[in-house]
Amino acid sequence: MKTYIRKPPTIEAIQFIYDGPGIANLVKLCGNKLKNYGKSRGLNQLAWAILSDETKVIEGDYIVKENNVLTAYQKEVFLGLFEETK
Repeated sequence: MKTYIRKPPTIEAIQFIYDGPGIANLVKLCGNKLKNYGKSRGLNQLAWAILSDETKVIEGDYIVKENNVLTAYQKEVFLGLFEETK
């Protein structure tokens, strides 16, 4: 029997950072699949984004776009699964 190795896909991804360039990257990557984003008021001031499928992303999470599908990952999970291409 033959064995095979899965080809690694190339994905687009950003880390969600709530600042000028970070918001621009968020809008560019997500396009019309970005429902809303903002920053909560108060002591924690947690930045968040909501994708069209109701996925909630918080600042520091990564958003992956593969085959036009968006998936959110916590930073630790993303860094365990993916490495940046050179």
